[in-house]
Order: sequence, then structure tokens, then C-alpha cells
Amino acid sequence: EEVSGSNLRIRDRLRAYVELDAITDILIDGSGGQGKGVDFARLAVTYAFLREAFPSLGIGIAGGLSSTNLPPRDLLADVSIDAEGRLRDAADQLLMAEVRAFLSATGVALAP
Repeated sequence: EEVSGSNLRIRDRLRAYVELDAITDILIDGSGGQGKGVDFARLAVTYAFLREAFPSLGIGIAGGLSSTNLPPRDLLADVSIDAEGRLRDAADQLLMAEVRAFLSATGVALAP
């Protein structure tokens, strides 16, 4: 189910699922599944709010991720990532050069 709106609204909608043990993980997609760039500052606020509200949930992020559009290291190190839209061409074929560049940039961003 897509839940959008304020962090309070999102929290309240998720609470019912958490209380029923119906979910173990959530995906925050700031682009609404459109693969557009994300405001990582805003996404980080939502992430921190939900992490505090639901410490046991796994949290993933998505939204226009690519080799040139990665979240800050502190956020990247604590979430699962879902990258697809900017790693494919108009015919939905993987752009292997961009996949390699994305994996390399992610590795560099997470390196100690």
C-alpha cells in the first residue's frame, strides 16, 4: 500500500500494520515510483522519524538512485537501497555501464 503525506500520517498508517505483525520492512520512495531525483535531506528526516517510531522495521530507500545521485553516507550505510529507473534505458534494458558505475560509487561512498 502506498502511504504518502506528513511523517505523522505515515507513522499512523504504518502503526496498524506493525501492530498486526503484517510488515517487517518498508520502502521510502521519495519519487513515488517515478525514478526522479529525491531530496535526500527531506528523505533523511522521514527516515529518522520512522526509525525512531519503528526501530525493528527494516527500511529501504528508492527514488532516482544512480551513480551520480546517492544519499549521504550516513543514510546510505543504514538502509537497503532500491535502484532501478535510472539504471535502465527507455526500452527497459539494463544499462550495464551505469550498473557498474552505480555499484562502484556505492562502494566508494561506503568505504571506511
